[in-house]
Amino acid sequence: MAVSHAISMTSLSQDSLGQSWDKVGQDPVGWGKFRLLSHLLYNVRQFDRGRSQRMVRLLGRYSEYIYAILRIVTGLLFVFHGTQKFFHYPPFPAGMPAMPLNTLLTVGAGIEIVAGLMILFGFFASIAAFIASGEMAVAYFMVHQPMGAWPTTNGGDSAVLFCFIFLYIASRGSGVWSIDSLRGAGAARL
Repeated sequence: MAVSHAISMTSLSQDSLGQSWDKVGQDPVGWGKFRLLSHLLYNVRQFDRGRSQRMVRLLGRYSEYIYAILRIVTGLLFVFHGTQKFFHYPPFPAGMPAMPLNTLLTVGAGIEIVAGLMILFGFFASIAAFIASGEMAVAYFMVHQPMGAWPTTNGGDSAVLFCFIFLYIASRGSGVWSIDSLRGAGAARL
């Protein structure tokens, strides 16, 4: 198996038409430096093909339930963000003062509690998640982005993750383990 994945320099120095660029300066476009990377990525994909298919077979049958767990945990975390602003529970981290509630934070905390509960229980989760996704996009660009260009440096990691997870929930619906699924099969898509 290791022999079949070995990299031969002759295969790296030829393009798709079989033209050879063995000498320095013969690469007309400058793509030679990426040949090793693309060859390695291709071999990793070939090597991983069987393993990832086994993982899909193993976890694929539970995908509806894994999605429900994602929806429930994300909704619960979102509710915690709202209760932290309104009721100071869960407590803020040590050294971080409680924020005074202005109109914007009050509206944001209200959306976080109501939308978070709707997502948590799967009651019109698509609509609630779409609104929550918009709130997180606004929160990122109003609060975090002015402090730095990248989410890892400006503290906006959770806002970005919430935004895109909520967008996914908005597109997928409530799913199993939800009030919408108890109301009927078509309602679980709401």
